[in-house]
Amino acid sequence: MTTNDTDKQSEPLHGPNLILDVENFGPIAEAKNIEFKPMTVFVGPSNTGKTYLAVLNHAIRQAIPRRFPVPNLYHNILQQIFARRDEIGTLQMDLTNHLQSTESLLYEHNINHQIPLSTLTVDSRSFLDELTVEYFDQIRSDMIENITTYFEIADVSHVTSKHSNMTKPFVKLSQRNGVFSVDLVKHNLFGDTDSRHFSISDEVLRSLHLLGKADADNIPINSVFRLSDAIWRCVDQGIADSSNSYYFPTGRTGIMNGHRVLISQIIANVGRHGIDERKYFNYPKIALDFLRLLVDVDEHRGGGSRTPSQTDATIDKNLPMPEEVAGILERSLIDGDITVAKTIGLPDFEYLQQDISTPMFRASSMVTELATIIMFLRNFVSIGDLLIIDEPEAHLHPAAQQQMAAALAFMVRSGLRVLITTHSHYMVEQLGNFVAVSTLEPDLRRRVLKLEGA
Repeated sequence: MTTNDTDKQSEPLHGPNLILDVENFGPIAEAKNIEFKPMTVFVGPSNTGKTYLAVLNHAIRQAIPRRFPVPNLYHNILQQIFARRDEIGTLQMDLTNHLQSTESLLYEHNINHQIPLSTLTVDSRSFLDELTVEYFDQIRSDMIENITTYFEIADVSHVTSKHSNMTKPFVKLSQRNGVFSVDLVKHNLFGDTDSRHFSISDEVLRSLHLLGKADADNIPINSVFRLSDAIWRCVDQGIADSSNSYYFPTGRTGIMNGHRVLISQIIANVGRHGIDERKYFNYPKIALDFLRLLVDVDEHRGGGSRTPSQTDATIDKNLPMPEEVAGILERSLIDGDITVAKTIGLPDFEYLQQDISTPMFRASSMVTELATIIMFLRNFVSIGDLLIIDEPEAHLHPAAQQQMAAALAFMVRSGLRVLITTHSHYMVEQLGNFVAVSTLEPDLRRRVLKLEGA
C-alpha cells in the first residue's frame, strides 16, 4: 500500500482528527493547535502536562461519540414551526436555490449535499442555530461533567494553572475543517458561523416543505424526525460515529492483580457512605472506570467491529479486527496467551505458555503490563476506537520497548487510534522509525515491523 492509498483510508477508517487549544490548564500555560492524529505521542519531563492532556482528551471523547436523545428537541422544533412559519419557508427556499446552483458540482465529486450556513439568510441561520444549540449544549455539559469527574474537581476553574494570572483555564475543541467547535469556558458553542455547513438532501427539502405547511391539526411528525436527523448532521459531520476511548492509567498492573481487593473495599463502603462517597476509600475515578471494564472482560468478548463509515469500498477488508490484533500481540510480545476465568462473579487472569497456566500475579512484569491491553482489545475495542496508554514502556526492557512501539504502529495501521505518554527515548526513536516505515510497500513494511501475522 502506498502513502497515497493510506491517506485515502485514514479519514473513513480513523474518523476526523480533533484539535485542542489549551491555556492555563494545570501545568500547561499555553498549548495551541494540538491535533490528535491516529498516532499521538506526548513526551517530556514529568509535571509538564502530558497526563493532563491525555485525560482531557479522554474526557472530551467520552462525551462526543454517542448519539444522545435530546428530550425537548422535537418539542422545540414544533414550537418554532408555529412561531416562525415564514422563516421555515425562507429556509426551504434558500436550500432549494442553493441545491440547484451547486447540484452539478456536488454530484461531480460524489459527496453529500452540504451548504455553508453563511450563504443562507439571517433568519434561516437563526432558525437552524436555535435548533442546534440544544445538541451543542448537551455535548458541552457532558464534557464539563467528565472533566470535573476525572480531575476530581468541583468546577473547571479549579484546574487553573498555579503559574498564571488568569482566573480560569481555557479549552477549545474543534476539527480541522471547522465544522465542530466547542469552547468549554466561554460558552461559545459554534465557533465561526461561516465555517459551519448544513447537510441537505431531497428528503430534507421535502421535510422542510411539509413543516412549512404544517398547522395545529396536522403536524407531520416524520418530517420532524427527518429534519432532526439533518440538524444533527449539521452539528456532527462524522463526530457521532467517532471513536470510543479507553484509558490505561499508570499502575494498571496493580489494579488488575488487586481487583478482588479493590472491589471488596468498594462494596464494604457503599452501605455506610454511598456509592459516590470516598471518604474512607479514595481512588481516582478514571482508575475506577478502568476497573469496571476490567471485571467485565469475557462477558463482552468479541466486541470489535467496524462502524458504518468504515464499510466504504476504499477500506481494506483484510485489516484485522481488534481481537486478531490481541492475538498478534500475544504471539509477538509475550509468547503466550492471556486467559480469563470467572469465579464468584469476578474474573481470574492467568498466563498460559506451553500448556502451563500461571496466575497473573506470578507472571513477569512485562506480561502483566501488556495483559490489560490484550484483554481490552479482545473484549471491548472496535476499529476506529482510541487507546490512551500512560507510559506503555513501563516494566519493559529496551528491546521489549522497541517491540511495543512496533505493536502500537501496527494497531494504528489496523485502524485503531493510539495516544501515549512516555519518558522512553527507545520508544520515541522507534516510533519515529515507523513513521518512515509507513511509506514502504506492504511486504517490506511487514518484514520491518517483525510482527507475526502483520
